Amino acid sequence: MKILFSILFLSIIGTACIAQEDYADGYYITYGRDTIHAKIKVLNSKVGKKIGYLNPKGKKRKFSASEVQAYQIKGFAGYASIAPYPKAPKVRFFADIVVEGQARLLYYAFKKKYFLKRRGSAEAIKIKKLTYRKQLMRFFQDFDDLHEALKNRKYKYGQIETAVSKYNTWYVEFYLPYQQSLK
Repeated sequence: MKILFSILFLSIIGTACIAQEDYADGYYITYGRDTIHAKIKVLNSKVGKKIGYLNPKGKKRKFSASEVQAYQIKGFAGYASIAPYPKAPKVRFFADIVVEGQARLLYYAFKKKYFLKRRGSAEAIKIKKLTYRKQLMRFFQDFDDLHEALKNRKYKYGQIETAVSKYNTWYVEFYLPYQQSLK
């Protein structure tokens, strides 16, 4: 029992020490699509609006979600900058990348909301719990099987990640090869 308690205690202490470490290896991507490997630190983590950057010479700099397209800290999921309010495009924050692909599913933990975004599009659609099926049907209208499954209520709100992954698989395995065969 003492050994179990000791292991538990050391793991809690170790986690606390890691959490207190300021900067960690990672990278950020600029809007010019440059990838900069650096030491990264999350600032304002509750609202996800800023990150800190430490260059190799030790100089610190802050970036807002409107200055950086995305970032990732080693060992954690990636985060993308989104502008969820069409009437206020300059209001941006970082959201967790849940599913990556042609359709990108993002989760903003502070507001507990999902957002859906097409690759190359600046617009992010907030997925509403009451109307998610209609939103997904519109978003995935080019994939008939998924559109029909959504129409027939085969995906619950908690299965949005599965639906987005299915779309991305279809897009890569069927849609892109079909488009290339037409050329």
